[in-house]
Amino acid sequence: MISISGNALNDWNDNGIENNQYPLFIISSGYQKFVTKNLKINRPAGRVDFQLIYLIKGRGYYNFGDGPKEVGKGNLIVYKPGQPQLYEYFFRDETELYWLHFSGNQAHEWIKRLKFNARYVYPIGIRGDCIDLFKKITYEIQNKRTYFEYVSSAYLQELFLIFARRLENLESDGRNLMSDAMRAVIMYMYENYNKNITVSTLASQCNLSMFRFIHKFKEATGMTPIEYLTKIRIDEARYLLSNSNLNISEIASIVGYDDPLYFSRVFKKVTGVSPRYYKV
Repeated sequence: MISISGNALNDWNDNGIENNQYPLFIISSGYQKFVTKNLKINRPAGRVDFQLIYLIKGRGYYNFGDGPKEVGKGNLIVYKPGQPQLYEYFFRDETELYWLHFSGNQAHEWIKRLKFNARYVYPIGIRGDCIDLFKKITYEIQNKRTYFEYVSSAYLQELFLIFARRLENLESDGRNLMSDAMRAVIMYMYENYNKNITVSTLASQCNLSMFRFIHKFKEATGMTPIEYLTKIRIDEARYLLSNSNLNISEIASIVGYDDPLYFSRVFKKVTGVSPRYYKV
């Protein structure tokens, strides 16, 4: 297993740590990649702090009191204080994840306001901005520079708001889609936007004809499936153009376009500007 982590208090307590000195306080955070060994966590009494787990590859197996449940990449798991924790990862799944523990005198209020208290699992999708924030949080608590408590807390608040907006968008997109299968299609698009996704494949997941699927999808989102997929790709491309040193051809490939010239045409059609605008 590859593990990179940081601890704000230099105190690794498996029962967690409650720190109410700050509105939000990150206790520990990190990254794990399972390569050769499995991992099983069993905390019958849970922890005294909050825990976030963000799966970016593979899957985990969680028991939330109703038997084992497989949770795949792109999902956020939220454990609140005192909730039993029983989950495991197998190296065969090549699972990768980010995690963090936090507390604070406003932690419960944040969770409540952002509606993270309703269930355990939240479909977020794979987002580069979220991954970057997890990395920044870990860097801050590893290095403990002046005001790191406040900087890491600000990053966590930004992470919360991205998650909340993402969930709100999903709920809005799926408001008129009565089928859980149709909701799952939107999540599938976010998780696999860089692959060759066809409308027929999406329609078959809902057991609908292509015509009926396109009609239902546009009714819910205001866009056709292809327009929606293009929006996902271009949104991610804009983020990479602004926040990485990758060139345009590399970014085109990452978001699902084999031809960088075609990518540039699509990008300009959607945004009104060339990708080079972001590289000036």
